[in-house]
Amino acid sequence: MTETDKIKALVAYRIEQANDALKAAGTLIDTNLFRDAISRAYYAIFYASLALLATRRLGASKHSGTLMLLSREFVKPGILSKEMARLARRAFERRLEADYAELVIFTREEAENALAEARIFVQEINAILPEVLPD
Repeated sequence: MTETDKIKALVAYRIEQANDALKAAGTLIDTNLFRDAISRAYYAIFYASLALLATRRLGASKHSGTLMLLSREFVKPGILSKEMARLARRAFERRLEADYAELVIFTREEAENALAEARIFVQEINAILPEVLPD
């Protein structure tokens, strides 16, 4: 397997993870588990971001590092919009609140909005990937 084949396989794997996280978030909303749905919606964004970074052979050990690399490599050069970067940052902040904050209650509407934004983000990454994947 060539290096390019490995990158393409990793990108496909990360996109599959993103799509699975989107499905899980929808299922969690359907069962009124809004906190967990918000977390899974964020992970869809995280995995899609990792897919994009893999095209540059990049990754980070921390979630904040992933967002920083995404901004540096794709937002600043104009490949990914600033709005997508803001959306990813909001999702990260909501995920931290959902996973770690005490006495925070999320509504169905908040969870549905988080899922809708995650779907938009993953869709945007899928649109960009053909342009940035190595040949």
